[in-house]
Amino acid sequence: MQISNDQDEIISLHYLIKVICMKTPFYMSQNRAKATSSPRAGSSHGSSETIRKTTFNFQTFNQHLPQHIKHIDPEFLEWFIGFAEGDGSFIVSHKDIERNGTGPVLGAKAQTCKACGSGRVLWTSRSCRPEPAGAAVHVPERLMFFLTQKEVQVLHMIRSTLGFGKVFSHGGQYFRYSVTDKESIDRLIYLFNGNLLLNKTNKRFHDWVQARNILTTEPIRPLQPSKKLQEILLSSAWLSGFIDAEGCFNIVKTSEKRYSLGFRIRCRFILGQLDEKSIFVDLEKLLGGYISARPLVDKSIVDSGPAAKPSGLRALQVRKTRGSFGPGIAPTEPSCVLLACPKGHLFYRYTCTSIKDLNNLKSYLQRYRLKSRKRLACASMYRMLFYIENRKVIPWEGKVLNRILNLCKKVD
Repeated sequence: MQISNDQDEIISLHYLIKVICMKTPFYMSQNRAKATSSPRAGSSHGSSETIRKTTFNFQTFNQHLPQHIKHIDPEFLEWFIGFAEGDGSFIVSHKDIERNGTGPVLGAKAQTCKACGSGRVLWTSRSCRPEPAGAAVHVPERLMFFLTQKEVQVLHMIRSTLGFGKVFSHGGQYFRYSVTDKESIDRLIYLFNGNLLLNKTNKRFHDWVQARNILTTEPIRPLQPSKKLQEILLSSAWLSGFIDAEGCFNIVKTSEKRYSLGFRIRCRFILGQLDEKSIFVDLEKLLGGYISARPLVDKSIVDSGPAAKPSGLRALQVRKTRGSFGPGIAPTEPSCVLLACPKGHLFYRYTCTSIKDLNNLKSYLQRYRLKSRKRLACASMYRMLFYIENRKVIPWEGKVLNRILNLCKKVD
């Protein structure tokens, strides 16, 4: 019995020590760390990880990384896709190959015709319909991907992070990130396939992959995106990359006598794109702001009559001074300019000017930061927004007024 009592006392003492230890700050912090590292089903952390996994698929791309690159942050890849959809170019160079009668293309690899199953196939039409003897066929020869920017630092950052491609000077003030070798082109295809969001980019990419499949015996099937824009715009870095490519931050200073200083200052964010209305509709729902649409400006056609309109284009006469987009005046007036764009196509512009909408955008950009020099213009614009919001507390005079005027010159 004595032994049993001793054992009971030892067990009781061990339990008491364990309870005391559980109350210590270190033990409690360890338990909290374990709890956060293994999210429960339905917890907020678990749901955000699920969203991240279903937003973009980088599994195939990660299997084809360069040997010297061990890992690339998925957030950077999301940013790069958005940046490429804004500034990227999918290029296919072609060559002409002569045909011998109605037979196969000379020097071309025979492929199965989708229409009849024979081995005679035209590269362009992918069918074996007869062509006149000696007719030249336009054949894809080489695939290229380009990003052209004035800012060379962001291109070097892309090249060093991805681990492939080249950066070189292009046309004086511009620089170009170039990918031309087959292995790296395939890596880009694995990265972009099924992850592009814009309709026009998907179409160009699809044609790019089809040209690649003609040049190889191991085809890659182009995938369509399986996600809605609204679901991922604010939950990924895609929009940040797209803003780095196409966005504009500016401070507008206009003369207005009704203000005590004789001028009015507004902060403005602009994002424009041809045809892609859906992205701006989703942005308007998520962040606020407003959308405007207009035909593209063809600056080479000014004060022109109807006879000078380009073929296949529709034209609209508008006043230059007011910048209105409605039907306007006769083409003989000196104050009119001809706006021209392909039929059925419009240039859409998303604009944020209100303090509330700009602060909504700020919350997103604080989570997914810009990587180009536009981050400096963004920071200056939000510094100005701070002065506008706190004008009653911080009067616009003396040094403060000088800072405000310098910000206006810096971000124009």
